[in-house]
Amino acid sequence: MSQRSKEEANDYRYFPEPDLPPLRPSEEWVAQIRAGLPELPAARRARYEDGLGLSAYDAGVLTADLALADYFDAVVAEGIAAKTATNWVTGEFSRLLNQHAAAGLRASAVALRPKGLAELISGVEAGKVSAANAKTVLAEVFESGESPKAVVDRLGLQQVGDAASIGAEVEAVIAEFPTQVADYRAGKSALFAFLVGQVMKRTAGRADARLVNDELRRRLDDST
Repeated sequence: MSQRSKEEANDYRYFPEPDLPPLRPSEEWVAQIRAGLPELPAARRARYEDGLGLSAYDAGVLTADLALADYFDAVVAEGIAAKTATNWVTGEFSRLLNQHAAAGLRASAVALRPKGLAELISGVEAGKVSAANAKTVLAEVFESGESPKAVVDRLGLQQVGDAASIGAEVEAVIAEFPTQVADYRAGKSALFAFLVGQVMKRTAGRADARLVNDELRRRLDDST
């Protein structure tokens, strides 16, 4: 049963350390130290949300790792939109990073520098390489640091964006799968994805998916 509580420092036999004089830092010194501090996680999360328009979740994922946040900032500095950079850095880039987690690899030590990732993302946005093939390229250059464009050229992964070429592949698939085409026209709309997949297969995934969808739908809806 409790008999009494301790209320003051004297109850614990606390006393000043005689060999440590009181420290009274000046306001100027405190301001100087504060100015030299790096951007702290809370401030960085606020900047990502308020300044870059990221969600609280994305901002939290990025700021959980200083090296990853620095890498993201560098990609954005190369002219990539914040949300696009977030998707790549927290998505495929982080997946590859996690594969090397056992070796202690951090974003700051990855051979592919932010400028290289920005180059790859720009290639996707410009329609020079498909998003699917860009993941293949990223895996190739992650450890080597090779230029993404060089890998695209070496592996022949340039996206096919020529309407005539895509039209020819679409016609070939329509001719190859008459039963599925007839069933689609009869109302089985789920077969559209199958036919798109066949076109992508014929082009080894290099065809512009948007053009494939548009061209295939146009030709399938033309029953003549």
